[in-house]
Amino acid sequence: KVTACTCITENDSRRRAESLLDNLVENLREPVETRIAHGTVEEYLERNGAHYDVAFVGGSTDRGKASRILSAPTFTRIEEVECDLAVVDVS
Repeated sequence: KVTACTCITENDSRRRAESLLDNLVENLREPVETRIAHGTVEEYLERNGAHYDVAFVGGSTDRGKASRILSAPTFTRIEEVECDLAVVDVS
């Protein structure tokens, strides 16, 4: 079973998240469960990581210096997760 998930922190991001997931799975042959979680990626993986064998986390490299100073990259904020973790460059 494969699940594609994106995390949002604000409800007005939901339509964009739905579109992103639809575009991601539309050409796959096998069925993929899509899920939109409220909260951060770290929170989602902390709560749900044990349900997965591996989690792929997108890591954008197009962030500006100010963004990197204000918020560390997601993969460095993930401390413990009960599944294997792969960080994928999505830029």
